[in-house]
Amino acid sequence: AALLAAAAVLALWLAATMRSALARGGKGGAEAVAVVDSAPHAVLVVDALGRVTRANAKAALLLDASVLGLVGSSIEKWLRAGAPMKQERVGAWLESAARGGVARRADGRELPVELRVGQGELSGEPLFVIVLMDRSEQPDAKQQVQAAKDDAARARQRQSDLVQAMHQEIRTPMSRVMGMAHLLKDSQLSGVQQGYVDSLMRSAQTMMTFVTDVLDLAKAEQGTLQLVEAPFEVRGLLEEVGTRCGPQAEANRVRLETRVTERTPLRVMGDASRLKQVLITIVGNGIRFAADGRVSLTADGEPNGHQVRLHLTVTDTGPGMDAETTRRLLAPDPTTVSKLAGGGLGLAMAKHLVELMGGKLRVTSLQGEGSTFACTLVLRAAERQPEVAGAVPAKLAGARALVVDGSPADAQATREWMRSWGMRVETSATAEEAIGALKRAAAEGDPVEIALVDRQTLGETADAFARRLRADAAIAGVGLLVATPPEAPVGEAQQLAHAGCDAVLAKPLGAAVLSRTLAAVADKPRHERGNGVLVAHGGEAHAPRRPIEHANGHIPVIEEASVPRRAAPAATDTRVRVLLAEDNRVNQIVATNLLQRLGCRVEVVSDGAEAVKAASRHEFDVVLMDIIMPNLDGLAATQLIRRLPAPFHGPHIIAMGTSASPDERDRYLAAGMNDVIPKPLTPEAVQAALERRPAGLDRRRTPVDEAVAVH
Repeated sequence: AALLAAAAVLALWLAATMRSALARGGKGGAEAVAVVDSAPHAVLVVDALGRVTRANAKAALLLDASVLGLVGSSIEKWLRAGAPMKQERVGAWLESAARGGVARRADGRELPVELRVGQGELSGEPLFVIVLMDRSEQPDAKQQVQAAKDDAARARQRQSDLVQAMHQEIRTPMSRVMGMAHLLKDSQLSGVQQGYVDSLMRSAQTMMTFVTDVLDLAKAEQGTLQLVEAPFEVRGLLEEVGTRCGPQAEANRVRLETRVTERTPLRVMGDASRLKQVLITIVGNGIRFAADGRVSLTADGEPNGHQVRLHLTVTDTGPGMDAETTRRLLAPDPTTVSKLAGGGLGLAMAKHLVELMGGKLRVTSLQGEGSTFACTLVLRAAERQPEVAGAVPAKLAGARALVVDGSPADAQATREWMRSWGMRVETSATAEEAIGALKRAAAEGDPVEIALVDRQTLGETADAFARRLRADAAIAGVGLLVATPPEAPVGEAQQLAHAGCDAVLAKPLGAAVLSRTLAAVADKPRHERGNGVLVAHGGEAHAPRRPIEHANGHIPVIEEASVPRRAAPAATDTRVRVLLAEDNRVNQIVATNLLQRLGCRVEVVSDGAEAVKAASRHEFDVVLMDIIMPNLDGLAATQLIRRLPAPFHGPHIIAMGTSASPDERDRYLAAGMNDVIPKPLTPEAVQAALERRPAGLDRRRTPVDEAVAVH
């Protein structure tokens, strides 16, 4: 557009300059010729009869003619218009030719051009100056726009490729660091050393989260970030967030509360993985700024036919922000988010994911009063809801219970769970209130069966509270459960066992593990309570990983199958034979140790070719397959294993990928794999993957089998 405007101005200027030069006569004629010859584009000068009176060398080159061949000829020979030219209407004909934009070469070939006409006057006769530009060598506006889009797309792809490469290069060594840290964490360490390892693991996890956020933002910019809809349980999602953020909260001395309202449907449809990513980011951000305070995560599901309006709220007691800072916090620029919130790319990514889910992330904050992040998502209700009532032991129905917790939100959440199981629940906020309530209930002839106390709420130590309770004959038969922080000292469960507690649970509490623990304690006769402790841990709690020895004998360990755990596997797992295909020595050590701790027999190979060779000689129950390996990668190795003759072709193959994204998962499953776990490997992820292996189907028949059978 700028070139065309310049050509139009040039045509008018040339017309005016030539008229002025020719009017002076003498040297003026030479000046007019010089003006035309020096023009930056092809120029033709046409008189009132439509004859070419002057042409420059650029015009001759464009039209494949000589200057002498142009001068004196009719302009109709060189330009095409909609109708023949009438001498009295040369100007109108030239305007028509300009709209058509077609020139003719000397040999008759047509050429697309941009044409601009400037009109002057000489001796009372009109004078036309025509400027031509070859359009065949210049893209039109649409082509220019498309070219710009293509350039931008290539630039984004280069950026994405670079980010992907950086993600891989950073994630690989960090995976090894975290793997070794997991092994070190489970070794015999002092309290100080355990703290060092915890800090190491938190820092490594922060780094891994950061590089993943960078990759996600790159995908978001390209529009390739996709959501995967599947049924998930809202309460389970919040429990996972609490488990993941619990150690960070404990390190910052923050009370982390999670709550799901009673009306919330148990199961909805959505991308639980991405939603968990959002909540972990926002909760983690709140924990950073609410040191010695509180962070509350609440889910409230409003059923509406086949849909659920899920309201998610995260409130912290941090320093808060002024109105301008809050406004800028939601700006689209991730650098703004990073500077203001400290959440960096994670908070920017959380905002984008919420919008991708059809919601909007809202922030309200007052300086000195904390901040609240909230969003509302409209999700589909799951067609099948879990049968919770049948899973709760009948012995809990009608049992009287007391919840002792200084956090109203935590107390309310626990009370709602226990009431949904048919229990009669009261609450107390202090140790003295609790003792008084227990004595009153006993005096009324309707004693409390179970007391669940929060260790942080007690004004005295938990073991002293337990001894005080057991020393009073009126209330000594109460079942006592103590909820400890996620990073409680390793020896605390031992102390509580000797003090007379019946169970120790690591917070944040999970509904399933809580119901099982309550049932186990309720099943004990009142006269036996206080003689043995059950240790329930769902996540990274530092509860004992081996049964505790008590004066009254061996004490069992209760665990929840649906949450991560570190206990010894069932005896049947010792028969699982695993082939580990991994080229990195550090990763081999980490994976081998994790598998052996789960009771597996492990054989290690260093590349895909060795994996195929080993699988062709021995029957393996499971193959843990790295993807990127020398000689033969994991995908190709899997395809070859599936083509082995029976019975060697059917092991359960688990891919070890850089992530478990939907795209990667689909690609691995299409190659014949059964499952995917992301690196870095964790004890929980490996055990969960082994448990997902279909019982009794150690030799899976795959689509590849059918293809082999046909041939």
